[in-house]
Amino acid sequence: MKQPKVLTVEPLFPLKPPSNIQNILVIGCGGTGSYIIPNLVRLLVNSKQPVCLTLADADTVETKNLIRQNFIKSDVGKNKAEALAQRYSSAFGTQIQFLTKYLESADDVAKALKNARVSNVSYSSSVPLIISCVDNIKARAFMVEALRFHYPNGGYIIDCGNEDVSGQVLLSCLTDMDDPSTGVYRTPHLFEVFPELVERAKTDKLASELSCAEMAESSNQFGFVNLNAATFALNFVYDLLSGNPISTYMVEFSIKNKFSQRTLTKSSLQAWPACGWKLKIPK
Repeated sequence: MKQPKVLTVEPLFPLKPPSNIQNILVIGCGGTGSYIIPNLVRLLVNSKQPVCLTLADADTVETKNLIRQNFIKSDVGKNKAEALAQRYSSAFGTQIQFLTKYLESADDVAKALKNARVSNVSYSSSVPLIISCVDNIKARAFMVEALRFHYPNGGYIIDCGNEDVSGQVLLSCLTDMDDPSTGVYRTPHLFEVFPELVERAKTDKLASELSCAEMAESSNQFGFVNLNAATFALNFVYDLLSGNPISTYMVEFSIKNKFSQRTLTKSSLQAWPACGWKLKIPK
């Protein structure tokens, strides 16, 4: 008689966030970033500890952005980071830093994190959290490099990637410490989950190098995709700030009512490629 198959469930290895994430940098304030920022500020206003929030984007609000991005008519002509920082700092009575530039090197990203200040109090030594809301592959590689060389003891990246009707949100914990049994260990960054992006990052144009036609072509997602990505990213932010054990490192979704999640298990920890911190993208 044929023996029935036994369903086995792998034990989880939850990630344990630190208690001092007080330095948050949102890079990209367009399609996804403009939806993340309002509720991110709400989370921070209710946080038990002060947090420095910095927004960075060199782009200007255009009339065509009003359909897909979270801006209003009076924002047209303004810098995106500045418009959102001013609106939500005024609405919630909190300080929000903004940079009206693209962060196009690891040093640019690190400098933005090192300059985190609220009421003349520096948060540069706090555990950093970068929320990536850009579709530029090379710029995303620089975020990994910035944490690698400037914050080796620990830092997080929430990377939001969108296609026309689908996308994924990846939470990466980048640290030299590695002990899954305690919940303190490194999880994969974007280029380990999608190793094919390493070569693309080497030849990808930076945002400042794109023509107007190329920029228009790269921004055709439905607004619902951005809204979905923002929601999943905020779920990760909430768990990080609350110190909740995190068992999921990536969510993949489609606006066609489909989504899946990848969990932190022993097999997943062993399956990631070994490139890790060795990623080096030329300027």
